[in-house]
Amino acid sequence: MKNSNIYGAEGLIIHGNKIVLGMQTSKRWYDLENGKKASIIKTIGGSVEKQDSNTKNTLIREILEEISGISLEQIKVSSNPIFKKEVQMKEINPYEKESNLNMTADFYIVEVPNNIVLKPNDLPALVEIPLYQFNKLPLSSNLQLEELKEYTIKKDENIDLPDNFALMIPVEIKECIEKYIKQKKIKENIAFDFDGVIANTTQKKIDWLKKRNINLVNVDKTSFYDELKKYMTIDQIDDIYFKMSREIFTERVLLETEEINGALNSIHKLSKKYNIFIITARTESLILHLKKWLEKNNIQKDIFKVLSSTSDTKQNICLKYNINFLCDDDSRHLIDNKIRTRVLFNSNNNSKNINDNIIQVNSWKELEKLLVF
Repeated sequence: MKNSNIYGAEGLIIHGNKIVLGMQTSKRWYDLENGKKASIIKTIGGSVEKQDSNTKNTLIREILEEISGISLEQIKVSSNPIFKKEVQMKEINPYEKESNLNMTADFYIVEVPNNIVLKPNDLPALVEIPLYQFNKLPLSSNLQLEELKEYTIKKDENIDLPDNFALMIPVEIKECIEKYIKQKKIKENIAFDFDGVIANTTQKKIDWLKKRNINLVNVDKTSFYDELKKYMTIDQIDDIYFKMSREIFTERVLLETEEINGALNSIHKLSKKYNIFIITARTESLILHLKKWLEKNNIQKDIFKVLSSTSDTKQNICLKYNINFLCDDDSRHLIDNKIRTRVLFNSNNNSKNINDNIIQVNSWKELEKLLVF
């Protein structure tokens, strides 16, 4: 069979610190042997048409056709292609192993301001993946769309998307992203709880309870209630927790509190690669004490932002700030599978019986191993 050839333009679209990809239309979805549907997800672009004077114009036309909420004035396209790629369809599309189609495309970098909300126009969905996360995904492989659920923007919420997908993207895109990250000094966002993860208020709580003849190993709020409700009423537990918190969370006690072993050194090292958020259940007034603790321990400059979770869940806050890594010592903040990496910190080396793909660590040394590649 004679080979067919297509010539076009594709865009490495950068929206803030995310890459924007498009899902092919439903009429081009594939039927798999298991009865499931599959789709290709690729860079935005298309083939050159007669009205296009050059491939850059081809790309701009395709972007404005496929993405709504954007205008020509709002996008910045590189003057020249960052690379040209010629490839056979069967090499990068796992669902087209018998194809004889050859494709050649000029690839451009396209920058879109972060404050613009992008939506699919004539595509069923856009997929906006953080640059760091994208570079960890395998290309040209059959994958589960569930893996990209949190990054998918549907044209219509009632659309049923296929169960499977493959990233039909040349490997050069990952190489360009690596260069772009270094050039722009882009950092990935990660988040940690404060009490029991950074500051050892855990030991303060244990000591406070021992003086009242209450011996607990795990004193995060979930474990606290689970253990004490075996022999106390909820009202009694509420009273004890309130009295303990009122004393432990004072400025005086906090400033006397030591770090969790290794926390300060690890945070300083990790801040060179990541934007470090602290997401705490402390109120705004108690966060003032927290910030004084950071200053006393000389790591205030290593913390990108401190956020309170008193009015929303920690994982919802993570989604709002594009955070894909959350470490907490209380499993209740981690059980909803909304972000990719959730880590339970056990400062007393006492692992807990939990599921939901939550990673458990016992030290900052183990945390570093997760985050330093």
